[in-house]
Amino acid sequence: MAVTFSTMLVHGQVQTSGKFVLHGKIGTINAPVKAYLFSVDMKFQDSTFIDHGNFTFRGPISGPRVFRLGIVGPGITPQGRRIALDSDSFYLYSATNNLSDAHFDHSKLNDDLSHYLEQMALADSLNQALMELRTKIVQKMPSDRETGDILYGYQNLYFRVRERLQRIYIANNPDSYFSLMALIGLINEQQPGSIDTSLINAYDRLSDRIKNTQEGVNFFKTTANESSLLNTTAPDLSLRDTKGNLVVLSALRGKYVLLDFWASWCAPCRAEMPLLQKIFQQMPADKFKLFSISIDTDREKWLSAIRQDGTGAWLQTLDALNGETAKSLYHVKTIPMSFLIDPSGKITAVALRGNELSEHLRRLQINN
Repeated sequence: MAVTFSTMLVHGQVQTSGKFVLHGKIGTINAPVKAYLFSVDMKFQDSTFIDHGNFTFRGPISGPRVFRLGIVGPGITPQGRRIALDSDSFYLYSATNNLSDAHFDHSKLNDDLSHYLEQMALADSLNQALMELRTKIVQKMPSDRETGDILYGYQNLYFRVRERLQRIYIANNPDSYFSLMALIGLINEQQPGSIDTSLINAYDRLSDRIKNTQEGVNFFKTTANESSLLNTTAPDLSLRDTKGNLVVLSALRGKYVLLDFWASWCAPCRAEMPLLQKIFQQMPADKFKLFSISIDTDREKWLSAIRQDGTGAWLQTLDALNGETAKSLYHVKTIPMSFLIDPSGKITAVALRGNELSEHLRRLQINN
Protein backbone atom coordinates (compact mmCIF):
# COMPACT_ATOMS: atom_id res chain seq x y z
CA MET A 1 0.00 0.00 0.00
CA ALA A 2 1.11 3.57 -0.54
CA VAL A 3 2.50 5.35 2.48
CA THR A 4 0.64 8.54 3.36
CA PHE A 5 2.89 10.43 5.73
CA SER A 6 0.24 13.01 6.55
CA THR A 7 -1.59 10.32 8.52
CA MET A 8 1.45 9.07 10.40
CA LEU A 9 1.78 11.80 13.04
CA VAL A 10 -1.28 12.16 15.20
CA HIS A 11 -2.43 15.29 16.98
CA GLY A 12 -1.56 14.28 20.53
CA GLN A 13 1.31 15.74 22.48
CA VAL A 14 4.75 14.21 22.69
CA GLN A 15 5.52 12.80 26.10
CA THR A 16 7.48 15.23 28.23
CA SER A 17 10.04 14.72 30.96
CA GLY A 18 8.80 13.28 34.20
CA LYS A 19 9.88 11.09 37.10
CA PHE A 20 9.71 7.40 37.81
CA VAL A 21 9.42 5.63 41.14
CA LEU A 22 10.29 1.97 41.52
CA HIS A 23 9.28 0.21 44.73
CA GLY A 24 10.67 -3.29 45.18
CA LYS A 25 10.02 -6.09 47.67
CA ILE A 26 12.20 -9.15 47.10
CA GLY A 27 11.68 -11.72 49.84
CA THR A 28 13.57 -11.03 53.07
CA ILE A 29 16.90 -9.90 51.61
CA ASN A 30 18.64 -7.45 53.91
CA ALA A 31 21.65 -5.10 54.01
CA PRO A 32 24.53 -5.17 53.23
CA VAL A 33 22.98 -6.59 50.06
CA LYS A 34 22.33 -3.78 47.58
CA ALA A 35 20.03 -3.23 44.62
CA TYR A 36 21.51 -1.61 41.53
CA LEU A 37 19.59 0.14 38.77
CA PHE A 38 21.02 1.52 35.56
CA SER A 39 19.53 2.43 32.22
CA VAL A 40 20.68 0.57 29.14
CA ASP A 41 22.18 3.80 27.77
CA MET A 42 23.97 4.28 31.14
CA LYS A 43 22.51 7.78 31.55
CA PHE A 44 21.01 6.74 34.88
CA GLN A 45 22.90 4.76 37.52
CA ASP A 46 22.00 4.31 41.18
CA SER A 47 22.21 1.84 44.04
CA THR A 48 20.62 1.40 47.46
CA PHE A 49 20.76 -0.99 50.41
CA ILE A 50 17.89 -3.45 50.69
CA ASP A 51 15.97 -3.30 53.99
CA HIS A 52 14.02 -6.51 54.76
CA GLY A 53 13.45 -7.04 51.05
CA ASN A 54 12.43 -3.43 50.39
CA PHE A 55 14.13 -0.87 48.16
CA THR A 56 13.10 2.25 46.25
CA PHE A 57 14.56 4.09 43.28
CA ARG A 58 13.53 7.49 41.93
CA GLY A 59 14.77 9.41 38.96
CA PRO A 60 14.01 11.63 35.95
CA ILE A 61 12.68 10.02 32.79
CA SER A 62 11.19 11.15 29.47
CA GLY A 63 9.11 8.34 28.06
CA PRO A 64 9.59 4.58 28.41
CA ARG A 65 13.11 3.28 28.99
CA VAL A 66 14.68 -0.13 29.55
CA PHE A 67 16.76 -0.60 32.70
CA ARG A 68 18.89 -3.31 34.22
CA LEU A 69 18.01 -4.16 37.84
CA GLY A 70 20.54 -6.13 39.82
CA ILE A 71 20.95 -7.49 43.34
CA VAL A 72 24.48 -8.05 44.65
CA GLY A 73 25.87 -8.70 48.09
CA PRO A 74 27.33 -11.22 50.51
CA GLY A 75 25.59 -14.55 50.87
CA ILE A 76 23.58 -14.41 47.63
CA THR A 77 24.26 -15.21 44.00
CA PRO A 78 24.31 -12.02 41.92
CA GLN A 79 20.97 -11.56 40.17
CA GLY A 80 19.82 -9.36 37.32
CA ARG A 81 16.96 -8.76 34.92
CA ARG A 82 15.73 -6.20 32.45
CA ILE A 83 12.77 -4.04 33.40
CA ALA A 84 10.98 -1.08 31.83
CA LEU A 85 10.10 2.21 33.52
CA ASP A 86 8.17 5.32 32.53
CA SER A 87 6.81 8.48 34.18
CA ASP A 88 4.86 6.53 36.80
CA SER A 89 5.13 4.46 39.96
CA PHE A 90 6.03 0.78 39.61
CA TYR A 91 5.73 -2.03 42.15
CA LEU A 92 7.88 -5.15 41.85
CA TYR A 93 7.20 -8.03 44.24
CA SER A 94 8.58 -11.49 44.94
CA ALA A 95 7.74 -13.75 47.90
CA THR A 96 11.13 -15.42 47.46
CA ASN A 97 14.65 -14.04 47.50
CA ASN A 98 14.89 -14.55 43.75
CA LEU A 99 14.60 -11.57 41.46
CA SER A 100 13.57 -13.90 38.63
CA ASP A 101 10.37 -14.73 40.55
CA ALA A 102 9.38 -11.08 40.87
CA HIS A 103 6.39 -9.68 39.01
CA PHE A 104 5.05 -6.18 38.48
CA ASP A 105 1.69 -5.08 39.79
CA HIS A 106 -0.45 -3.94 36.82
CA SER A 107 2.30 -2.86 34.42
CA LYS A 108 1.44 -3.25 30.73
CA LEU A 109 4.85 -1.87 29.87
CA ASN A 110 6.64 -4.71 31.65
CA ASP A 111 4.15 -7.31 30.42
CA ASP A 112 5.00 -6.18 26.89
CA LEU A 113 8.72 -6.33 27.63
CA SER A 114 8.42 -9.88 28.99
CA HIS A 115 6.46 -10.95 25.92
CA TYR A 116 9.04 -9.39 23.58
CA LEU A 117 12.01 -10.93 25.40
CA GLU A 118 10.29 -14.30 25.43
CA GLN A 119 9.79 -14.18 21.67
CA MET A 120 13.34 -13.02 20.96
CA ALA A 121 14.71 -15.75 23.23
CA LEU A 122 13.96 -18.13 20.36
CA ALA A 123 16.50 -16.30 18.21
CA ASP A 124 18.97 -16.17 21.11
CA SER A 125 18.67 -19.92 21.57
CA LEU A 126 19.29 -20.45 17.88
CA ASN A 127 22.33 -18.21 18.01
CA GLN A 128 23.74 -20.12 20.97
CA ALA A 129 23.26 -23.43 19.17
CA LEU A 130 24.85 -22.06 16.02
CA MET A 131 27.82 -20.73 17.98
CA GLU A 132 28.38 -24.18 19.46
CA LEU A 133 28.19 -25.73 16.00
CA ARG A 134 30.57 -23.07 14.71
CA THR A 135 33.13 -24.00 17.34
CA LYS A 136 32.95 -27.66 16.33
CA ILE A 137 33.23 -26.79 12.63
CA VAL A 138 36.29 -24.63 13.24
CA GLN A 139 37.90 -27.49 15.14
CA LYS A 140 37.17 -30.14 12.50
CA MET A 141 37.47 -28.29 9.19
CA PRO A 142 40.36 -26.48 7.51
CA SER A 143 40.46 -22.71 7.68
CA ASP A 144 39.66 -22.06 4.03
CA ARG A 145 37.12 -20.18 1.95
CA GLU A 146 34.63 -23.05 1.80
CA THR A 147 34.56 -23.32 5.57
CA GLY A 148 34.17 -19.56 5.81
CA ASP A 149 31.14 -19.70 3.51
CA ILE A 150 29.55 -22.36 5.73
CA LEU A 151 30.10 -20.29 8.87
CA TYR A 152 28.73 -17.20 7.15
CA GLY A 153 25.59 -19.12 6.24
CA TYR A 154 25.05 -20.08 9.88
CA GLN A 155 25.29 -16.45 11.01
CA ASN A 156 23.01 -15.26 8.22
CA LEU A 157 20.38 -17.79 9.33
CA TYR A 158 20.36 -16.29 12.82
CA PHE A 159 19.92 -12.73 11.52
CA ARG A 160 17.06 -13.77 9.24
CA VAL A 161 15.24 -15.64 12.02
CA ARG A 162 15.70 -12.72 14.43
CA GLU A 163 14.35 -10.23 11.87
CA ARG A 164 11.37 -12.47 11.14
CA LEU A 165 10.52 -12.77 14.85
CA GLN A 166 10.77 -9.00 15.28
CA ARG A 167 8.48 -8.38 12.32
CA ILE A 168 5.93 -10.87 13.70
CA TYR A 169 6.00 -9.18 17.11
CA ILE A 170 5.55 -5.73 15.53
CA ALA A 171 2.58 -6.90 13.46
CA ASN A 172 0.86 -8.58 16.40
CA ASN A 173 1.51 -5.87 19.01
CA PRO A 174 0.75 -2.41 17.56
CA ASP A 175 0.26 -0.90 21.04
CA SER A 176 3.60 -2.10 22.42
CA TYR A 177 6.50 0.29 22.96
CA PHE A 178 8.82 -2.59 22.10
CA SER A 179 7.27 -2.90 18.66
CA LEU A 180 8.56 0.61 18.03
CA MET A 181 11.97 -0.29 19.49
CA ALA A 182 12.18 -3.38 17.29
CA LEU A 183 11.18 -1.27 14.29
CA ILE A 184 13.88 1.29 15.01
CA GLY A 185 16.40 -1.52 15.45
CA LEU A 186 15.52 -2.95 12.04
CA ILE A 187 15.87 0.49 10.43
CA ASN A 188 19.27 1.03 12.07
CA GLU A 189 20.56 -2.28 10.74
CA GLN A 190 19.88 -1.29 7.15
CA GLN A 191 22.17 0.22 4.60
CA PRO A 192 22.75 3.92 5.39
CA GLY A 193 20.53 6.22 3.37
CA SER A 194 17.64 3.82 2.81
CA ILE A 195 14.24 3.16 4.30
CA ASP A 196 12.45 -0.14 3.73
CA THR A 197 8.89 0.72 2.71
CA SER A 198 7.46 -2.27 4.59
CA LEU A 199 8.94 -0.91 7.83
CA ILE A 200 7.35 2.49 7.24
CA ASN A 201 4.05 0.73 6.65
CA ALA A 202 4.54 -1.17 9.92
CA TYR A 203 5.05 2.14 11.73
CA ASP A 204 1.85 3.48 10.19
CA ARG A 205 -0.07 0.60 11.81
CA LEU A 206 1.21 1.31 15.33
CA SER A 207 -1.19 2.84 17.83
CA ASP A 208 -1.38 6.62 18.26
CA ARG A 209 -0.12 6.20 21.82
CA ILE A 210 3.11 4.59 20.61
CA LYS A 211 3.58 7.08 17.75
CA ASN A 212 3.39 9.92 20.28
CA THR A 213 6.36 8.71 22.30
CA GLN A 214 9.53 10.71 21.71
CA GLU A 215 11.01 7.81 19.76
CA GLY A 216 7.85 7.56 17.67
CA VAL A 217 7.97 11.23 16.72
CA ASN A 218 11.70 10.99 15.97
CA PHE A 219 11.00 8.02 13.70
CA PHE A 220 8.43 10.11 11.83
CA LYS A 221 10.86 13.01 11.43
CA THR A 222 13.51 10.63 10.08
CA THR A 223 11.25 9.01 7.50
CA ALA A 224 8.81 11.79 6.62
CA ASN A 225 11.00 13.06 3.79
CA GLU A 226 11.17 9.65 2.18
CA SER A 227 8.82 9.53 -0.79
CA SER A 228 7.10 6.40 -2.01
CA LEU A 229 7.23 5.75 -5.73
CA LEU A 230 4.22 3.49 -5.66
CA ASN A 231 1.68 4.16 -8.44
CA THR A 232 4.02 6.60 -10.20
CA THR A 233 5.82 6.21 -13.52
CA ALA A 234 9.17 4.51 -13.04
CA PRO A 235 12.09 6.90 -13.56
CA ASP A 236 13.92 5.93 -16.73
CA LEU A 237 17.37 4.37 -16.50
CA SER A 238 20.24 3.82 -18.92
CA LEU A 239 22.86 1.51 -17.45
CA ARG A 240 25.67 -0.71 -18.75
CA ASP A 241 25.44 -4.49 -18.50
CA THR A 242 28.28 -6.97 -17.90
CA LYS A 243 29.42 -6.67 -21.55
CA GLY A 244 29.26 -2.89 -21.64
CA ASN A 245 26.03 -2.71 -23.60
CA LEU A 246 23.56 0.04 -22.75
CA VAL A 247 20.28 -1.15 -21.20
CA VAL A 248 17.39 1.36 -21.25
CA LEU A 249 14.50 0.70 -18.89
CA SER A 250 11.87 2.48 -21.00
CA ALA A 251 12.70 0.17 -23.91
CA LEU A 252 11.12 -2.64 -21.90
CA ARG A 253 7.63 -1.08 -21.90
CA GLY A 254 4.94 -3.63 -22.65
CA LYS A 255 6.44 -6.13 -20.19
CA TYR A 256 6.46 -6.51 -16.44
CA VAL A 257 9.89 -5.53 -15.10
CA LEU A 258 11.27 -6.44 -11.68
CA LEU A 259 14.00 -4.00 -10.71
CA ASP A 260 16.30 -5.64 -8.18
CA PHE A 261 18.85 -3.48 -6.29
CA TRP A 262 21.68 -5.48 -4.74
CA ALA A 263 25.45 -5.60 -4.11
CA SER A 264 28.12 -8.30 -3.92
CA TRP A 265 28.78 -7.53 -0.24
CA CYS A 266 25.09 -7.75 0.76
CA ALA A 267 24.42 -11.17 2.33
CA PRO A 268 20.59 -10.92 2.24
CA CYS A 269 20.84 -9.93 -1.44
CA ARG A 270 22.96 -12.96 -2.28
CA ALA A 271 20.61 -15.20 -0.29
CA GLU A 272 17.73 -13.98 -2.48
CA MET A 273 19.45 -14.98 -5.75
CA PRO A 274 18.19 -18.62 -5.89
CA LEU A 275 14.60 -17.33 -5.70
CA LEU A 276 15.27 -14.80 -8.47
CA GLN A 277 16.75 -17.58 -10.60
CA LYS A 278 13.59 -19.62 -10.11
CA ILE A 279 11.38 -16.66 -11.02
CA PHE A 280 13.48 -15.92 -14.11
CA GLN A 281 13.17 -19.50 -15.30
CA GLN A 282 9.41 -19.66 -14.73
CA MET A 283 8.39 -16.34 -16.29
CA PRO A 284 7.85 -15.96 -20.04
CA ALA A 285 10.55 -13.76 -21.59
CA ASP A 286 8.04 -11.94 -23.79
CA LYS A 287 6.03 -10.76 -20.76
CA PHE A 288 8.57 -10.39 -17.94
CA LYS A 289 12.10 -9.03 -17.49
CA LEU A 290 14.34 -9.27 -14.47
CA PHE A 291 16.55 -6.19 -14.29
CA SER A 292 19.21 -6.31 -11.55
CA ILE A 293 21.11 -3.17 -10.56
CA SER A 294 24.22 -3.49 -8.41
CA ILE A 295 25.37 -0.56 -6.30
CA ASP A 296 28.87 -2.03 -6.07
CA THR A 297 31.74 0.40 -6.48
CA ASP A 298 34.15 -2.38 -7.50
CA ARG A 299 33.36 -3.73 -10.97
CA GLU A 300 35.43 -6.90 -10.50
CA LYS A 301 33.67 -7.85 -7.26
CA TRP A 302 30.34 -7.31 -9.01
CA LEU A 303 31.30 -9.58 -11.90
CA SER A 304 32.77 -12.18 -9.56
CA ALA A 305 29.54 -12.36 -7.53
CA ILE A 306 27.51 -12.88 -10.72
CA ARG A 307 29.80 -15.76 -11.74
CA GLN A 308 29.69 -17.32 -8.27
CA ASP A 309 25.90 -17.12 -8.03
CA GLY A 310 25.27 -18.12 -11.64
CA THR A 311 22.99 -15.12 -12.21
CA GLY A 312 24.30 -13.88 -15.55
CA ALA A 313 21.29 -15.12 -17.55
CA TRP A 314 19.18 -12.01 -16.93
CA LEU A 315 19.91 -8.30 -17.16
CA GLN A 316 22.74 -7.45 -14.79
CA THR A 317 23.77 -3.80 -14.66
CA LEU A 318 26.05 -1.65 -12.56
CA ASP A 319 24.81 1.66 -11.23
CA ALA A 320 26.78 4.63 -12.45
CA LEU A 321 28.69 7.23 -10.44
CA ASN A 322 29.61 4.90 -7.56
CA GLY A 323 26.09 3.60 -7.17
CA GLU A 324 24.36 6.96 -6.92
CA THR A 325 22.39 7.33 -10.16
CA ALA A 326 19.64 4.68 -10.13
CA LYS A 327 19.88 4.47 -6.35
CA SER A 328 19.07 8.17 -5.99
CA LEU A 329 16.32 8.16 -8.60
CA TYR A 330 14.56 5.35 -6.77
CA HIS A 331 15.29 6.62 -3.24
CA VAL A 332 16.97 3.31 -2.40
CA LYS A 333 18.25 3.37 1.13
CA THR A 334 18.43 -0.30 1.89
CA ILE A 335 19.14 -3.44 -0.09
CA PRO A 336 17.87 -5.79 -1.25
CA MET A 337 15.19 -3.52 -2.66
CA SER A 338 12.81 -4.31 -5.49
CA PHE A 339 10.36 -2.36 -7.66
CA LEU A 340 7.77 -4.12 -9.78
CA ILE A 341 6.88 -2.12 -12.91
CA ASP A 342 3.79 -2.98 -14.95
CA PRO A 343 3.64 -2.97 -18.78
CA SER A 344 2.55 0.69 -18.80
CA GLY A 345 5.68 1.71 -16.89
CA LYS A 346 4.00 2.31 -13.53
CA ILE A 347 5.52 1.07 -10.24
CA THR A 348 2.91 -1.21 -8.68
CA ALA A 349 4.82 -2.80 -5.79
CA VAL A 350 7.89 -2.04 -3.71
CA ALA A 351 10.16 -4.06 -1.41
CA LEU A 352 8.79 -7.48 -2.29
CA ARG A 353 10.98 -10.35 -1.09
CA GLY A 354 10.86 -14.11 -0.58
CA ASN A 355 7.45 -15.76 -0.52
CA GLU A 356 5.73 -12.38 -0.69
CA LEU A 357 7.40 -11.73 -4.06
CA SER A 358 6.54 -15.18 -5.42
CA GLU A 359 2.91 -14.92 -4.32
CA HIS A 360 2.51 -11.42 -5.76
CA LEU A 361 3.80 -12.54 -9.16
CA ARG A 362 1.57 -15.62 -9.06
CA ARG A 363 -1.51 -13.46 -8.52
CA LEU A 364 -0.64 -11.37 -11.59
CA GLN A 365 -0.94 -14.54 -13.74
CA ILE A 366 1.87 -13.41 -16.03
CA ASN A 367 2.31 -17.00 -17.20
CA ASN A 368 -1.20 -17.09 -18.69
